[in-house]
Parts: sequence; C-alpha cells; structure tokens
Amino acid sequence: MIGPLIAAAGFFLFPLPSVRGGYWSTFFPAFIVLGFGMAVSVAPLTTVVMGSVDPDRSGTASGINNAVARVAGVLAIAVLGIAAVKAFSSSLNHSLARLEIPPRVLHAIQSNEIRLAGLQLPAGLDADTAAMISASVSQAFVFAFRTFELKSSLRWNIKAQKIDKEIENAVLKTIVAFCNTDGGELLIGVADDKTIIGIEHDAFPNDDKFQLHLRNLLLERIIPSVAELVSFEPVTIDGKTICHVTCKPSKRDELWLKPDKNSPERFYVRLGPSSTELQPRDALAYIRTHFQPEREK
Repeated sequence: MIGPLIAAAGFFLFPLPSVRGGYWSTFFPAFIVLGFGMAVSVAPLTTVVMGSVDPDRSGTASGINNAVARVAGVLAIAVLGIAAVKAFSSSLNHSLARLEIPPRVLHAIQSNEIRLAGLQLPAGLDADTAAMISASVSQAFVFAFRTFELKSSLRWNIKAQKIDKEIENAVLKTIVAFCNTDGGELLIGVADDKTIIGIEHDAFPNDDKFQLHLRNLLLERIIPSVAELVSFEPVTIDGKTICHVTCKPSKRDELWLKPDKNSPERFYVRLGPSSTELQPRDALAYIRTHFQPEREK
C-alpha cells in the first residue's frame, strides 16, 4: 500500500504548478515522488508475479506481465489525452473569445489545438497580440491538467462491495465544484492509478440505465438545475465502458449539493486538483465575487 500511496502523491503534485513556475521547483519534485513510489511498488510486485510461476514458464509470465503493463499505459494515455485536449480547447476558446482576433488567425489556432502547449502561432501577428495569445495558451495548458478527475464508479463501493450513497455524492461533489469554478472533465470507470475499470460493476442492466440514474442524481441532489451545464456520454475502450462527463462553468447561478433530504446544502469549488467545501462565510464571499457581477449585468 505504501508504494501506490507515494505514487498517488506524486500524481497529485503535477497539477499544482502555475504558469510561471520553474521546472526545478515545480515539476521536478513531482517526478521524484512519483519515481520513488513506482520503484517501491513495481519491483516487489514483479518479483511476486515471477515467483508465483514455475521456472519453465517464467518467460511466458514475463511476457504477459510486460504486455499488460504496456497496454494499460497506452489506454490510460489515450483516455486522459482526449480529456486533456477537450479541456485545453474549451479554456483556450473561452480566452480567445475575449480578444479581437481575425477569423483567419482564430481558425488557424483552433485547427492546431491538439498540439496543446506546443501550438505554433500563425505568422504575421503583432507583438501584443502574439503575447496575449501565448498567455492564453499557457493558461489553457495548466487548466487542462487541473480540471479533470477520475472516479472508479458512480455508486459501487469497491472495497465494501456494495452500493454506497457516499460514492454517488463524491461524484456529484466533483461536478458541483467544476461548475462553480472553471468547468472540467470527469471520467467515471477509471481508477486513480489510471486503470480502466469500466462502469459495468455499477450493476446496471445496460448503459441507458446508468445514464438515467446519473441524470436523476443530477436533478435530485444538485440545486439549481445543471441540465444546461453538464453532459455525459459512454465511451468504450478495449471492451470496457467508461462515462465521460463534461461540466461547463456556471456564469450566473451558484450550484449547491444536497447529499440527502435531511442534510443541509453544501457548496464546493475546485482548489488546485481537489474539490473543496467552503463554509457559509467563505461561500458567500465567493458567490459575491464570482456570480453577483454577472447577475447585475
């Protein structure tokens, strides 16, 4: 358990750096912690796997072990890459909409958004415009890696092996926090270590029933309605289905989570890579700053 926890701490450190942070003081510590956690985890695990088979089958066991590790990594990169590109594109387009950019330049930028921070600006831009666009690209890149989250399931407690309302509320808390801040992407059916688990173990008869249950949770426990802010769709990868949830930022109305009928409403926002509940005084201050100006327009 120690190794995976250390590795998880390393992943947690990656979204923290800001745009102007230096490599040695921002990303390097995350790499050190992650590398140490993987070293503590992978070597003993490989030793146990190889030691559990007969010597004459060690070659086959080694090949299977390596193949599974590589395939899992490729699938994780594919899934998270799609989410990161969508978040980057959403943030960048939002920033560019506030700038007076010629349609030709805007189209050239949008057609290369898949390059993320490596996006090359069109030639012929004046210095001020190029600087503003470059700043928007940098902010969008940081935003992309701060605004997506993974959840293993919608309602199934994997450890306790039962349906758990708290698991549902954890998903809804993330959605509320995303909408109250800058929006974000949520992948249900993917573990924290990027392993694709799938939504099948949530024990719904089919994907339509899963989506209906999620839609009902959004209507019953989030105030006011998030119908225009949240969309979701099933995505099948390597025979397993995950749910991709897209959360748009709310501009006028703050969202509250009501965990159950007897509990008070709770207010959440994103602080770095986590969803944080604000106490009443802090929540009111946040609402006055982020939502009241839009209501007064």
